[in-house]
Amino acid sequence: MKYYYIENSKLLFEVAMTPRRFWESHTIAECQAVAERAGTNLANFRHIALYNGSCSAQLARRLVEASGNVLTLEGILFGGAEAA
Repeated sequence: MKYYYIENSKLLFEVAMTPRRFWESHTIAECQAVAERAGTNLANFRHIALYNGSCSAQLARRLVEASGNVLTLEGILFGGAEAA
């Protein structure tokens, strides 16, 4: 999860790592490795990341673990700003 401070303020907010953000900031090989460690394939992960594909809570947990906690449950299950 990334944390941001607003300039001249003590306000702190966090941004959930969504599958789309992960896809856009990692190589195809990295995405494929995460997908395989989570027990799915690159095509399914791409569908989740780029086309707002849904996945089970179990797969979401496995993706979080497979990504080394870079992906977040909130980001996978509920999306971020791009889901709105």
